[in-house]
Amino acid sequence: ALLHTVFERFARDWMDRQDRLQAPEAEAAVVATARAVFGEWQRKVPAPAAGVVEAEWEYVRQSALSFLLMERDGGGARWMACEMELLEGERRPVLRLPDGSRLAVWGRIDRVDRREDGRLVIIDFKTGSTWGFAADGRGGAFRGGPLRRLSRCGDG
Repeated sequence: ALLHTVFERFARDWMDRQDRLQAPEAEAAVVATARAVFGEWQRKVPAPAAGVVEAEWEYVRQSALSFLLMERDGGGARWMACEMELLEGERRPVLRLPDGSRLAVWGRIDRVDRREDGRLVIIDFKTGSTWGFAADGRGGAFRGGPLRRLSRCGDG
């Protein structure tokens, strides 16, 4: 999804500058990233009217700024890696659960953070589902709803 691309690209670009997320340059950078991604998607699927583009851009801009605010309040965890794919088939990672059972996992991890105490936190960006402009101009680039939350797993 568009917002997912914005968040991932910003995180990759700022991986080595996380200590400067509070600076005004971070705000300018996340908005610039959002603008670039929005432009890429706009070329793929043109909007039905200029008013739709303006409304959608404002939504994307506000979502990018909300993402930055959440990251600024991230509790001191450091971003370690972005967009990691877990293997499928025989090479799936297997987790040992507290009760001794085992669980094979697969899929994609949006980001892995390391807390100050050394524990890892798995981040999953929740940004909605696939997108498209509705015939009446309402569904927007994010049919499926607004930025919902960042899921944080493995917090214990």
